[in-house]
Amino acid sequence: MAAKLAFSDLVAKIQNKNISRKEIGLYFVADEARSRPFAPALVLNPSTVDIAGIERSARAAAPALAAEASVAAKSGRLTTRKRKTAVAAQPTIVAEGDSWFNLPDIIYPDTIVDILQINYSIANIAMYGDELEHMILLAEYMPYLANGNVDFLMFSGGGNDVIGGGALANCINLYDPDHTNPKQAAYYINAEFEKALSRIDQLYRSLAAQVRKISPATKIVVHGYDYAIPRHEGQFLGKALQVRGLDPAWDGPLCNAIIAMMINRFNDRLQKLPSDNVIYVDLRGTAGNVGGWFDELHPNAATARRMAKKFAKVLAA
Repeated sequence: MAAKLAFSDLVAKIQNKNISRKEIGLYFVADEARSRPFAPALVLNPSTVDIAGIERSARAAAPALAAEASVAAKSGRLTTRKRKTAVAAQPTIVAEGDSWFNLPDIIYPDTIVDILQINYSIANIAMYGDELEHMILLAEYMPYLANGNVDFLMFSGGGNDVIGGGALANCINLYDPDHTNPKQAAYYINAEFEKALSRIDQLYRSLAAQVRKISPATKIVVHGYDYAIPRHEGQFLGKALQVRGLDPAWDGPLCNAIIAMMINRFNDRLQKLPSDNVIYVDLRGTAGNVGGWFDELHPNAATARRMAKKFAKVLAA
C-alpha cells in the first residue's frame, strides 16, 4: 500500500498549482451527507491523505482546498489543451448557472462549458448549488453585458429551485396502488410543482427583460436539463420519491415517468420565453439510459460532449 500524502504537502501542491486532475482525484472523495442537488460536496480521502492529529482542522479546510484544487486543475487543463485558431474570432460568451455548467474539477466529469471552452472563449461564472433567484438578484453577468460585447449569455438554472432542500418530495403525491401505470404519472405531480414552475418562469422572464435593457443584442441561451433517472436510495431524486412511497427499485418505470413529465413541463415553460432574446436548446434524450449519467443529476463526460455539440450549433450560428 502506497504511503499517504502528508496534509501539509497536499496544501503546498494545491497552492503551487503543481497538481494534476488525476492526482488530486486521489485525495478527495464525494461527501454524500453534505451534498445537495446540483451542489456536490467534497472531503479529504482518509485513505490517501494523512490527517492524523489534525482531523478537525483538516475537515474544516477541505471545502476551500477542494475549491482551490478544482481551479488549479481546470486552469491547467485549459492552458494545455490545444485551442483551435478560430477561437479568437468567436463571439464573446458568458456562462452563468448551476452544476450543469460548473462542477468541482475533482471526481466529477467535464461539464458542457468545460468542453465548449476547448473551442470557444467563455467567461464561466457559474457555480454549483446556485439557485435561479440568487443568480438573477446578484447579476454577476451584468458587468460583462455592460461593455456591449457579449453575444451570448449561456444560462443554466431552475433545478435547485425545484428539488433543493427536499422540495421535490413536496411536489409529489403519495403512492397510490390505483395509479401504478407510468402513463398515470401526471397523478403524482401536484400543485406545489406548478407553483415552483410559475416562479421559475417569472424569474426567467425577469432575466430576459434585464438583459434586453442592458445589452439588447445579447442572446440568452437556455436549456431544460435531460431525463434524469432516479435510483434507489439516490440522494438527489430516489430518496425524495421514497419518502412519498415510490421506490425506483420497485417502481422504476413509474418513477422515471414522473421525473420525465416534470422535465417536460419545465422545458415547455422555457420554450415559451420571449424569442427576441432567448434561444432554447433541447437536451432531452441526449443521455439515454442510466449509462449516460454520472449520477442521478449530472451527465457523464460522453453525454456532456453530445450536449455541448447542441450548444455549439447555436454559438456558431
